[in-house]
Amino acid sequence: MGAPGGASLTVKPRFANDLDTVKIQATCMAVRRTPATTGRRQTKRGVEPDSRGAARYHHGDLREALLQSAERLVERDGQVAFTLRACAREAGVSHAAPAHHFRDLGGLNAALAQRAFDRLTEFMDRYAASPPLAGRSRMAAIGLAYIDFALRHPGLYRLMFRCDVSLLAATYPGLRQSADACHGRLLAAVRDSLAARGEAGDAAIRARAALAWSVVHGYASLALEGHFDPDCGREPASHADRLGFAGIVLTGMQGVLGE
Repeated sequence: MGAPGGASLTVKPRFANDLDTVKIQATCMAVRRTPATTGRRQTKRGVEPDSRGAARYHHGDLREALLQSAERLVERDGQVAFTLRACAREAGVSHAAPAHHFRDLGGLNAALAQRAFDRLTEFMDRYAASPPLAGRSRMAAIGLAYIDFALRHPGLYRLMFRCDVSLLAATYPGLRQSADACHGRLLAAVRDSLAARGEAGDAAIRARAALAWSVVHGYASLALEGHFDPDCGREPASHADRLGFAGIVLTGMQGVLGE
């Protein structure tokens, strides 16, 4: 199965006939990423390096160039260094340029978080579609997709679930729509699973979805801090090892959900 973001990734969820003993094998193959903008000429994107190797915007889609720069900043330097000025500098444009598309840092945060939710939804859809899965098998695949996204895009993952960014959804409908669509994937999987057992009440669906989200989000957050790596991150585990261990966690998730 091809993973989003240009990576070559094979994830093989394997489910026993007895769904109470879900087993997941995750094998990550060599990752082929799209060449980074920094230090490379990309005229189709309207970005080329300056003499220092930094991206310099010169034509094309300014909004897209700013969003690409913002993503690089949060992944490379984290939220502390993320400002409109830093984003403009990363894109190689004037400090006033972002104002043409984003009225303030909140607007840029909202647009970047919307992009992150769209990408996470794509991860979930691909994991659940190859092969097509349903019920608890689908829930486990969606959970693995969530963790894989977090491990590959830690900066975006941390940004999109910040409370101040979540509050922006009231002002930016696009962010609300993307976040709801992403959460809807989990709700649909929980609904299908409970319906097979004769439980279809909205309260039960929301409660089980909250439990499932807590499990995968908690695992991803702890993994990013190195808590599941040897010597608490002093010897970082590979992406394949982290994702493989996530499969074991998701096997146990069935018990947490009471299934």
